Amino acid sequence: MTKGYLRSAGCVLALLGATFTACALPAAAQDDATTTPRMARFNTIFGPTGMIAVPTAGVTPMGSVQLGVGFGQVGSDDFQTYSGNVGIANNVEVGGAWIHVDGSSSSGTGGTGGTGGTGGSGGTMVQPAAVSFGGGSGSSDGQGLISAKVRLIAPQYEQFQLGIGAFTGTDDMNTTWYAIVSTDLLKPPAGLSKDSIAVRAHLGYGTDAFDDSIIGGAELFFNPHISAAVEYDGNDVNAALRYADRSNWSAQVGIYGNDSDVFGSVSYNWGF
Repeated sequence: MTKGYLRSAGCVLALLGATFTACALPAAAQDDATTTPRMARFNTIFGPTGMIAVPTAGVTPMGSVQLGVGFGQVGSDDFQTYSGNVGIANNVEVGGAWIHVDGSSSSGTGGTGGTGGTGGSGGTMVQPAAVSFGGGSGSSDGQGLISAKVRLIAPQYEQFQLGIGAFTGTDDMNTTWYAIVSTDLLKPPAGLSKDSIAVRAHLGYGTDAFDDSIIGGAELFFNPHISAAVEYDGNDVNAALRYADRSNWSAQVGIYGNDSDVFGSVSYNWGF
C-alpha cells in the first residue's frame, strides 16, 4: 500500500471520528429545505459540496448521492473534474473526485505555486493552490482525491452552520483541511419558495490547496431557480451564474482563476 493511500485513509478516518457528534444533533438540523437550499448544492472542483472551488458548510443530504462534472482552463490547458458525494449520515458526507489537465503528460517538472508547495514532475498547476492536478512523473492519468465533511449546527442558532472537512490526493498531494461558517443574512423575499434564501454568506480558513488563507464567498438568490455566487479561494476571486431546474439538476458557468478563464459545472442529486 502506497504512502498516498495511507494518508488518504487517515484523512477520512479522522473526519469520520466526528460522525458521532454530528449524528447526535437533532434530526431537524438535516432539513435542507431550511438550512441548505437545493440550488446551492454543487460539487466543487475538489469534490466537496460548495461553490466553485471553496467548500461551504452544506453537505449532501443523508441518503442521497450527488454527482458533478466541471470544466475550465489553466492558462492554455483545459481541465476536467468528475466528482461524487454521498450523505452517509446526518450532516456527514464523504466523496471523491478525479481531475485531469490536458497536456499534463508534458515532460519537465511542475511549477511552484507560492506557499502551497511544488507541483509534481510533469504536473500542470491549477489554482487555487499550488496543487498539481497533472499526474506525477509525467503521467497523464490525472489526480484522484478523496474527501469528507461534517456539518455542525447548534439547535438554538440554526442560521449558522459550521463545516469541517478535508480532502487529499492519492498521489503527490498534501491533505487540505478547512473550516467554514455558512449563514443566512436575509429572509426570503416575497415570491420565493421556502427552500430559497436571499443572501447566503460563507467565511472560513483553508490549508494547502487554499494557500493557508482565509476563504469565503456569498450567494445571491434572485428567484427559486437563478442565483449568483462569488468566492475568494485564497488566491483568486471566482464568480458564476447558477441555474437550478425543478428536477435535481443544477448548472453554473462563470470565471475562474487568476486569468478569469471560463469555468462551468453541472451537478445532479438523487435519493436512495
